[in-house]
This record gives sequence, C-alpha cells and structure tokens, in this order.
Amino acid sequence: GTVSEVFRGRKNRRYSCEVHVVRVLKGFRDGLKRSIVVEGLGNNQICSSNPKKGDTRIFMLSEERNGVLKLNSSVIRITLSNLDRTEAAVNGMYFPLPTCFPS
Repeated sequence: GTVSEVFRGRKNRRYSCEVHVVRVLKGFRDGLKRSIVVEGLGNNQICSSNPKKGDTRIFMLSEERNGVLKLNSSVIRITLSNLDRTEAAVNGMYFPLPTCFPS
C-alpha cells in the first residue's frame, strides 16, 4: 500500500498512518476499504517501521480483537524479488535465495 497520511502522537514515538490499499496478498479482503489505518509504526522493536508519506511498501499486519490493524513486521520495499518472495511465502512455497554470478 501507499502511505497517504501520517498521524503522530505526542506521548511516544509510535504513530499510525493511513494506507491506500493496492493489493491484499493474504487475509481479510471482503469489505476491505481502499484506505486503512495502520497502527504500531515507529516501534523500536521492529526494524524499518518508519514509512513516510508517499512511500509504497508491503505491510505485514495483524488484526487486533477490536479490529485495529497493527504492524507486526518491518515494512518491505517494493521490488520484483520482494514481491516474488512474499507471494511464495503466502502460498507456502519455497523461494530459493538468489545465486551470485561470477564476473
């Protein structure tokens, strides 16, 4: 999804953002709005959890009991390799590590 708005709190470094959903790879799809609010950003226990407005990333989320969507992993840059790896993981398939080519 693409971050369309950032909501920063005053109490701590954690914040939330509004994300425009581009594609859902796994999980809740029915009734999903085009824009969702993601909480738990800026968590120092999660590497790379600080997307900025305009960033397009892969978000790994979990749904809390009250329906809140919370970040549970680093946000991932959109690359062909990352999309392939994520798609394979979602489908329970093995994704081989890239091989190095000698020069």
